[in-house]
Amino acid sequence: MSPLRRLLLLTLVSALAGCQLYFINTDDEDENGSGSGRDVTLDIVGTDNGLFSFVELWVTGVVFERESGATTTFDFSGRPVDLLRSESGETVVSGASLPSGNYEFLRLRAEGGEGLNLSVVDDGRGELDLAISGNGIDIEITPVISGGGRWTVVVHTASAVVPDGDFLYRYRQTAKTAYVVRNGRAGTVEGTIPYTQCSQNRPAGDVAVYVHDASATAPTDIRGRSGVNEPVLSFAARQGTDGTAWEFRSPLIPEGEWQVSYTCRALSDDPDQSDSGQGDTADIVGDLRDTARDVDVVAGQAKNVDF
Repeated sequence: MSPLRRLLLLTLVSALAGCQLYFINTDDEDENGSGSGRDVTLDIVGTDNGLFSFVELWVTGVVFERESGATTTFDFSGRPVDLLRSESGETVVSGASLPSGNYEFLRLRAEGGEGLNLSVVDDGRGELDLAISGNGIDIEITPVISGGGRWTVVVHTASAVVPDGDFLYRYRQTAKTAYVVRNGRAGTVEGTIPYTQCSQNRPAGDVAVYVHDASATAPTDIRGRSGVNEPVLSFAARQGTDGTAWEFRSPLIPEGEWQVSYTCRALSDDPDQSDSGQGDTADIVGDLRDTARDVDVVAGQAKNVDF
């Protein structure tokens, strides 16, 4: 096998409040990735499940992979990225050139483990380590994204960040713990849940909205299986300003058909198993199926769903 010709570029670009230095390593023997590239900006955001004040990933790079298997890697000095800092997330790659082509895979190079104090969370007890296995977080891009522009990685925090003992969390990798979306082809869902349906006295994180694939004929809770009936997203609703309802707004969701539902008992959703028919959690799945609505998410728009 002939050795791959590699091009090492050093690019200085503006990112956030300062300057981010990228070491760009491109496997350029891919004919499908030849030609002039386009600038890409990549943000990362996590869904707020009401349990964490922050979820910080220690990120050291991003790998973009085309359909042919050729890759472009942006390496940089490690830095914390807080998934909950803002609704739009934090920028990790800004205005950097990406070869043309169709991209089907992305890896966030992230580090974390017990005693390392790199990736960390705060669940109200102070900083706790977040363990990340392998070389980071692998995400399949479905459908593929062509060209540059602004992309966002959306992490389903309630499914991805799970307890591992009393004082450690781990990042669980499945197909339903994160996705990548091109911002120009995504929209949001926002709306209200009346206090008459979920009491305003419910604890933080207990009232939550779930988003399932339109193909989920019988939507379920989070189970860690990445099945078609598992939610793509879940996120906490917040007490509204008018004193009558909970309010919610989703992160970016790819345009198209989705099912949106809610439960008043999300804190009972064990992310490692089915919560149907198990004591106090018996009604979670029933809640989701009873309240499910078909929603057509339109790019660049906020779809209103008032339950």
